[in-house]
Amino acid sequence: MHVKMNDYVAIENKQTYITENPLAEVQLPIDCGEGINILQIPTRWMETITDLDLERVRTYPHTPELKEKIAAYWQGCADVSRDCVFITEGSMDGIRIACRLFVERGDRVLGNMPTFNAAESEIKLSGAAYDGVQLAPENNYAFDCDVFLQRLDSRHKMVFVDNPNNPTGQVIPLAEIRRIASAAAHLGIGVVVDEAYGDYMVKENSAINLLDDFDNVVVLRTFSKGFGLAGMRIGYCLASDGELARALSKVTDAYSVCVFSRLMALAALGDLDFFAAGK
Repeated sequence: MHVKMNDYVAIENKQTYITENPLAEVQLPIDCGEGINILQIPTRWMETITDLDLERVRTYPHTPELKEKIAAYWQGCADVSRDCVFITEGSMDGIRIACRLFVERGDRVLGNMPTFNAAESEIKLSGAAYDGVQLAPENNYAFDCDVFLQRLDSRHKMVFVDNPNNPTGQVIPLAEIRRIASAAAHLGIGVVVDEAYGDYMVKENSAINLLDDFDNVVVLRTFSKGFGLAGMRIGYCLASDGELARALSKVTDAYSVCVFSRLMALAALGDLDFFAAGK
């Protein structure tokens, strides 16, 4: 019997980093596949567990204070309001949301090659073609903004850039992300910047600094890496206040992340000394 399904799901060869022994990751060096904080965990974890109000578990997860804390964390980089913050199940969920927002069957997406392989898979599972701009080995796999922009044209529906790049680990300067956002804006193309590893670069290089200047940029962040909350599966999307923020409110689920994960993230943002010590 042949079961009818999305043909893109049937043909996509999606890979995963999950292993049979989840604790084995602590034996590994820093690796883009598992991307966790292997040095420390937030000291406020136990306080959050001990002080958990079980009434909050019985109800749906309303945590406006987390959005306010995230917005406050980025003040000085952009005028981020609570309405522009969308809680996600890690940045991987953010990639799915971005595909849902921008991509339809038959569209084309421009991005790096190599890039986070699960992101490429999600784009293809959405029915889009992934136009990968190959990072040249003769150039030590360095990102070349001029080459990237030469490939950008009106056929593209979305641009996807991970910064720092997975798997090369290189940080793309904000000035080059700005050039991409500007060129894409002239063509009406959305730019998704996946900053899953963004904790390992300075905040001044985050694409969040572009949100006051551009209406076509969505930035994905996660608490999985530097903040040490990979097992909590929590991250967030940020966009400028306007059309994209309104659209994101339609394609995100306000209750998608459990209240416990939200409270852990709130505790992590309240302990930035821990975060600074691990950098």
